[in-house]
Amino acid sequence: MLGTKIRNIVENRIFARLYFFIAPFILLLCMDILRFANISYPQHLLTPFLSVKILITYIYILLFFGFLCAIVRHKPTAYLITSVILWFMSFVSTLMAEFTGDPLLPSDILLATNATDIASFIKIKFDIFILISLALLIFSIYIYYRCNKYEEKIKLHFALNSIISIAFAGIFVLSSYLLCFNNGFRYKFLKSIDVNIAAFNPIEDYDGNGLILTFFPRVGSLFVEKPDNYSPEAIAEIKERKPENKTFKTPDEMPAIIAIQNEAWWDTSLIPNIEITPDPMEKTRKIMAESHGGKMLSTVYAGGTCMPEFEFLTGLSSVLLPSGTYPYIQHIVNEKNSIVREFKNNGYETIAFHPYKRNFYNRSKAYPLIGFDEFLGIDNTDGLVKSGGYISDMSVTDKIIECYENRQNENFFMFSVTMQNHGGYERPRYENYDVTVTSSTLSEKDLNGAKDHAQGVYEADIAFEKLVNYFKTVDKPVIIVMYGDHLPLLGTNMSTLKDGGFVPDKEGINMGDYPSLYETPYVLWTNYDTSEYILPERMSAAALGLTVMKMSGIKNTAWYFDTATEFYSKYPAYHQYFVFNPSGEQFSDIAREDKQLLEDYKMIQYDVLHGKNYYLKGN
Repeated sequence: MLGTKIRNIVENRIFARLYFFIAPFILLLCMDILRFANISYPQHLLTPFLSVKILITYIYILLFFGFLCAIVRHKPTAYLITSVILWFMSFVSTLMAEFTGDPLLPSDILLATNATDIASFIKIKFDIFILISLALLIFSIYIYYRCNKYEEKIKLHFALNSIISIAFAGIFVLSSYLLCFNNGFRYKFLKSIDVNIAAFNPIEDYDGNGLILTFFPRVGSLFVEKPDNYSPEAIAEIKERKPENKTFKTPDEMPAIIAIQNEAWWDTSLIPNIEITPDPMEKTRKIMAESHGGKMLSTVYAGGTCMPEFEFLTGLSSVLLPSGTYPYIQHIVNEKNSIVREFKNNGYETIAFHPYKRNFYNRSKAYPLIGFDEFLGIDNTDGLVKSGGYISDMSVTDKIIECYENRQNENFFMFSVTMQNHGGYERPRYENYDVTVTSSTLSEKDLNGAKDHAQGVYEADIAFEKLVNYFKTVDKPVIIVMYGDHLPLLGTNMSTLKDGGFVPDKEGINMGDYPSLYETPYVLWTNYDTSEYILPERMSAAALGLTVMKMSGIKNTAWYFDTATEFYSKYPAYHQYFVFNPSGEQFSDIAREDKQLLEDYKMIQYDVLHGKNYYLKGN
């Protein structure tokens, strides 16, 4: 009886026509229900301009649906396609927000070839809100197919149908342009209703604004705008302003360069309510005391490995890139100058090694474009040994030593990205543990995750000591630098860091209030005297890469590196949220008198990455 009544309603002419407007709202509701899986979301129901945001989102979904109707000429099928695309994007965004701290962004779509690998790092948990959302969506789709019983009985005049289809398509294209590319709409109107797409913390936008207003306005950020005054003359003026090249004591012969970006390398014992014995970084701390060490200020938290990597290898800043982009995919699309290429131009053999798939983050295409002669990965290297599920740091040390001993050139540059300590830390990863980790405040699950991470740091410590001890025996000058790319992804929604007392136990943490969430260790060791170098306690990865290049003493490098070096000499740690001067003082922005230096750096970065390389004229 009830089924008959429902069938009569949905096959009613008036309801069938109204459902064209109702169905997109139900889809919007389903997408918003997904956000309830993030327990910090309900507080955003009271945010300003909520009704305006809902209206804009609804109109865009309606136009998207109408656009597909114009293409497939079958409303239920068009609604099915619309629902699958937008609901799945919302589902993925919710998962990513929980496990990585960032929602789905346009740049993540460009990494679709890595999707299965990325998915293996997180554990999908079906929350009750996800099940409710999915059930409601399936019911809504079913209703539309029932409504089609009436739709099949009527035929619009061909001319009228064409006009309606063209109108919907045109309005959808126009609205997409406004939402994705029009700067006035994106940066002025949306900002006026509290949608800040230029912010470096998109998770707050997603919590407050939803998928449509978080994802689509950032599509335009994949494309870098040319600075207003960009020209050969502007670059020439920057060259005139550049400081004199400062010379430092360098070895009699060019040193070998060994650089390691160690995955999630971080001092787990910094969590106050955790005790770890023995000290998992004991050996590295001794090496730091004998040489140089401090904190590397990463621009990413718990993911985005390629960002500090890009900075170190190029001397450029990921802060100056559009928010939510991956440099190896959007910005390294043809041959670019870099620190690597400068070593190559000075007669160095340049090798990269990453004990994982070489195409991850598009490295296989990007590395040759910035000057690497050879790229070794798990798919073209034999004899690698795993520890904790991934290739061990000891295997990385052994491969570095092997490559050095088999080098084809006396001048040797090798950059390695490790993999052993990659998240997640969901289950015991090791058969035997050398560290004991205790805590009275962590859950058993989070304590096991911290133990897994500490064991990885312990093994990295042993591997690094072996590397240093080997190069103590070689006659040639050597520079070895190692730094962590970002903090590990411990717990769910920062539970390990919150329960451990590292950050306050509250929802909606403002990442910009806690520099410690971005600080990883760095150590720089040489087998010759570099005591005249006083390195800052905090350095950006770009500053660290430029320091290594400067210490090496290579000649005839591109002049713009002097401008970049001058910038980092004043602000060695430059971040999207804060900056530090050499004395370790924190500021929210650089000083007014240094604004021109920052503008010069921005202009240079555009010229090198996206412009016409005017810097080459008279170099």
